[in-house]
Amino acid sequence: MGETTSVVEALRDLQLKQSELSKAFKSLKRSRLRNAQLVVVGMQSSGKSSVLDRISRVRLPTDSKRFVK
Repeated sequence: MGETTSVVEALRDLQLKQSELSKAFKSLKRSRLRNAQLVVVGMQSSGKSSVLDRISRVRLPTDSKRFVK
């Protein structure tokens, strides 16, 4: 029964966080902020994702099987 309780609590916590995120996204949508747009062009494996990592401070996939569009 303890495991079931912890699963239910985890699901409730997840639902609360999802609700908070939903409210935040709705607020952002109402604010009409425009997303910045940036294009990085270069040869394969020339460091384009690394440049975007540094600018955005978001880790992007860099292995050869995945790429950023």
